Amino acid sequence: MVQPKNSMYVILLDISGEWKGITAGGCPNYPATYPNNPRYQVTLDSRQSMDNTLLVFLKGPKQYSLGVKISCVRLDDETATAPFKTKDSGAYRSGFVAVEMDNLPSGTYEIMPSTFSPQQEGPFFLELKSSCSITISRIR
Repeated sequence: MVQPKNSMYVILLDISGEWKGITAGGCPNYPATYPNNPRYQVTLDSRQSMDNTLLVFLKGPKQYSLGVKISCVRLDDETATAPFKTKDSGAYRSGFVAVEMDNLPSGTYEIMPSTFSPQQEGPFFLELKSSCSITISRIR
């Protein structure tokens, strides 16, 4: 399990969702269906525009290999540079993955959880821990 480097998380959000029907899109190996996976938009709202930490956990059925992709959508400070355009959890793993991002500028990021194969339906749980105030909304 990932141990946070920064123990000063102030915000904890738990989100439940599911892959079902068209939203069970699989991984990027399936370009026709991958974009259909559920998506969430997270906004980091911080006075410390460059020193935020976000930890994302994805939990799902153990029989499925899971992954999560985080993309930078917009930064609050137009002069800031995003530390990444997209970041992912790496190799798909059975039932659980985590991504920790440090030194994030305040702004908006997109989170897309997925299973390895399309048409794998079932529930998932996203847990977000942040060092600053965040808001989240489902966009797909």
